Amino acid sequence: MTSSKPGRAIIIPAAGSGTRFQSALPKQFHTLGSDPILVHTLRTACAVSDVGTISIGVQGDIDQMYLQLRGWGITDARIQVYEGAEERQLTVLKGLQHWSMNNVDADGVVLVHDAVRPLATVDLWERVAIAAEQHGAAVPFLPMADTVKMVSDGVVERTLDRSRLVRVQTPQGFRISVLRSSYEHAVREGLSLTDCSSAVELSGHTVHLVPGEEVNFKITTPYDLAIAEIIVANFSR
Repeated sequence: MTSSKPGRAIIIPAAGSGTRFQSALPKQFHTLGSDPILVHTLRTACAVSDVGTISIGVQGDIDQMYLQLRGWGITDARIQVYEGAEERQLTVLKGLQHWSMNNVDADGVVLVHDAVRPLATVDLWERVAIAAEQHGAAVPFLPMADTVKMVSDGVVERTLDRSRLVRVQTPQGFRISVLRSSYEHAVREGLSLTDCSSAVELSGHTVHLVPGEEVNFKITTPYDLAIAEIIVANFSR
């Protein structure tokens, strides 16, 4: 019997403090155009098809977060706010273990996206979701444009073959069961990982690549925000 539940879930880790942004206010709450960065991200997430739940992991007062979302015009009933952690991987794992995942088909796909990648298009989300449904794990990528060096103690050891190197982005998509078991393994082993695909790779699963988008950069510094402001002000998405 075919399940009537939606086949996709979204997790947006938004609990980090963003120390590199050099601000007391976490970067996901800084204004981009007329709205916080997080709001841009959420509006796109809400437009992705067949999504049963959108979980946002935050630190602080959860009820206050709901009030802020409503104040920003984000009222989608699929959005659930939960308590995250300082470490991104723990925030993702808590999202995977949250009761809201019951609102998605047991064999469904979860899309994990950085809160501070506000310019990803719905098309990219959809392409990653379809690839994850077909292959079990998928991430968007961009080729390396620069020459890449391996260094040690301030000197170059060797030049790497950039034709075999890529930059990966989010959203990253995985079978829910695969990502949950991969992160649980990483936590048990005390591993500190920078993205979801690292956990899945270490669990022995193959991660497939989907062409990414140059505009889908991560806002990490004030410079990044300034570039995003120019894009929002001058280019339609």
